[in-house]
Amino acid sequence: MKFEPPETENERKMQALDSLARILKNGLATASDRQRRLIEYLATEELAGRGDRLKAVSIATDVLGRSVDFDAQTDSIVRVEMGRMRKALDLYYATYGVNDPVRIKFEKGSYRPKFEWIADAATARPSTRTPKRLWLLIALVLITAFAGGVLFFFLPFGKTLMDRQAKPISIGGPKVAVAPIAFSSDTPGLDYLATGMQGELVGILAEFDWLTVFPIPTDQPSDKAFPDKMGRIDYIVRNTVRTANGKVAVSALLTDGKTGAVLWSSHYESPLEAAGLFDLQRNIAARIASDIGRPRGIIASLENTRIANDSFRTSEGFDCHLRAFRFYSTFDRADYKDAFTCAESASKTNDANALALFAALELAGQSFGYDGPSSPERRAKAVKLADQAFRLDDLGSLPRMASYTAAICGGDEERFRRISGLSLRDYPNNPAVLFDVAQHIILGMSEWSEGIALLERAHKLNPISDPTYGVLIAFDALQRGQDDKTILTALNLSSGTLSPSLQVIEMALRAHVGDQTGADRMRRSLQALGFTQRSDYLDLIDRACWTKQVKNTIKQLLAAE
Repeated sequence: MKFEPPETENERKMQALDSLARILKNGLATASDRQRRLIEYLATEELAGRGDRLKAVSIATDVLGRSVDFDAQTDSIVRVEMGRMRKALDLYYATYGVNDPVRIKFEKGSYRPKFEWIADAATARPSTRTPKRLWLLIALVLITAFAGGVLFFFLPFGKTLMDRQAKPISIGGPKVAVAPIAFSSDTPGLDYLATGMQGELVGILAEFDWLTVFPIPTDQPSDKAFPDKMGRIDYIVRNTVRTANGKVAVSALLTDGKTGAVLWSSHYESPLEAAGLFDLQRNIAARIASDIGRPRGIIASLENTRIANDSFRTSEGFDCHLRAFRFYSTFDRADYKDAFTCAESASKTNDANALALFAALELAGQSFGYDGPSSPERRAKAVKLADQAFRLDDLGSLPRMASYTAAICGGDEERFRRISGLSLRDYPNNPAVLFDVAQHIILGMSEWSEGIALLERAHKLNPISDPTYGVLIAFDALQRGQDDKTILTALNLSSGTLSPSLQVIEMALRAHVGDQTGADRMRRSLQALGFTQRSDYLDLIDRACWTKQVKNTIKQLLAAE
C-alpha cells in the first residue's frame, strides 16, 4: 500500500538514498559490479535532477564501458542489463527488502527510476510458517529466467567487471549428479538429444554456484557403488524421454543420493521442437533447484545466477547446441559435420551464443583437421567469430568460453587470463569450467603447477566425469620425472571419450611406460576417428593450441615408440 512521501525534498532524497544503500549492501551484494553501479548511477542521477538525461548512450558509456560510438540498435547490452536489474530488484523486495519503506522501480522501456513509499511495510513480511505463496513467486521467477537461458557448454566484458576481485573457488553445497537420460523415439536420428539434454540440464543447475553439479558418464552405473566412489552425493536427477507422434514426453525424478528414495517427480509433454525441449529442461531445472534450495535459502542465491544471459534467440540455435554436445561426446567426423553445418546456419541470425558455438566448432575443426587443411586465415576467422560473439554478449558463458579458447589459440595470454578468470569466479562449483580452464593453462601455457592445482580442485568436486584428468596428471608426472608405475596409475584414472589430440598423448604415454595393450587400444580408437598413421598423429600435435614445449615432448615420445 502506497502512502505520501515526506513533505520536504531533502527528506525524500535522504530516505531514497538510504534505500539505495540497503539495496547495494543486501540486495545486490553478490552480483557483478556492473549491476551495482548501474542501479546506483540511475538512482543518483534521478535524485540529482538529471533523470531526463538518462539515455541508452549515456548508460552504455558511463556505466557499461562502451565507447562513444555506441549504437543501441546493434548492441543490446543496456536492454539486457536493465532487464536483469529489474529481476534483481523484484527478488530484493520479496526478500531482504520486504520491510523497506521506499521502493525503487523501473518501468519497462524506461531508464528513469520511480520512488514509492510503502505504508506498514513490516506487515508484508511472509510468514515462515506459510511459505507457499513466496515459493510460488520464486518458482515463477526461476521459470521465467530459465525460459530465456541456456547451459554452460564450453567470456569482451566491460571494464566495470575487471575491477572486481575474483572470489576464491570454494567446494561446498549439495552435490547433484545428473544421470544419463533414458531415451526412446519413433523417429530415427534423434538420439543426439539424449546426450545434449543431460549436458544442458547439468549446465543449467551449475548456474547456481552453491550447488556442485556433474553428469554421470554413460559407462558409469548410478547404483549404490557410485556414491561410495564419489563420497557424499545428496541428489541424483533421473530423466526418461520419449518422442512419438510429433510430441516429446519427459519424466523427471529427483532421488536421494544415499537411499534412492524419490523426493520429487514430474511429467511434461510438448511438441517435438527444440524450443519446446528447451523450455521443458528449464522447467525441470527450476523445480529441482527450488526443491533443493528450500533449506538453504534459494532466494539469497538467485542473485548469483546468470541464466537469462545465456539464451539462444532461435530454436535452431538450441538444436545446434544439442548436436554439438553429441559431437563433443563422440568426436566423430559425421557428428562434427552435422553440428558444424547447423551452427553455421544459426550464426547468421547474429545471435551471440550461436556465433560462439560456430566459433568453437570452427576451432575444433581446425584442431582436428575435420574441415580441410589448417590455415592462418581459417583460424583468424574463428577468432573473429569468437570476438564478435563476445562483443554482443560479454557475460554469457558460451561467448566467454569461445573467446578465451580463441585467445589461447591466438597466443593472447593476457586476454585468456582475464576472461577465463571471470568464468572461474562466476562458476566456482562447475567442474566442467575448472577442467576446461585447467587444460588450457597446462597445455596452452605450460604453467604446470597452476594448472594442476586447478585440475585437482575440479577433480575433488567431481572425481569421475572428466576424462582429461588422468591424462594430464600422467603428463605432469612425466614432466616431473616420476616412475612409470606412477604415470600408469594416473592414466588409469581416466574414463570417457578424449579428444583426438589427447588420445595421442595417452597413446604415447602408455607406450612410454610399457603398456602396449593400452597403447594399442588408443591406436584403434584413433583409427576409428580417421587417424590411421604416424603422420596423422604429428599433424594433430601441430594443429593443437599447445605450447612448443608440450608439442616437442609428445613428438619425442612418439619417436621413441
